[in-house]
Amino acid sequence: MYFIGFNVPKNGSMEDPVEDYILEKKLDNDRDLWEDECWGFYDELDLKLFNEEIFSDVEEDGIQTNIKSNNSHISKFIKLSTSIQYGFIFFDQNFNVINKDKFLDLTNNNQDFTISICQCSPE
Repeated sequence: MYFIGFNVPKNGSMEDPVEDYILEKKLDNDRDLWEDECWGFYDELDLKLFNEEIFSDVEEDGIQTNIKSNNSHISKFIKLSTSIQYGFIFFDQNFNVINKDKFLDLTNNNQDFTISICQCSPE
């Protein structure tokens, strides 16, 4: 599963909100299932394997990859994150879940922002 945050804090701050989301939405708040199914975060996004050229100027910060709005590939990241095939879950700066349209509004209506992406799944 892929998660993307708009202006979320750095230093792996997505870990707890993403884990909470998965526990609530996928695991019926059963923490034992998290362990039993071996859920975990990726150090490097799978997306990078197929889109290496756009990952040249990003900040990889523990479990999350941070892309600033002045990145030359920001529009490609936004397009990638809103592609149906990947099914991103979107967060605002307060880690409230938002829909794709709200995420697009935020990126279109702000000039200076950072998007942060992380990936988490069971083994």
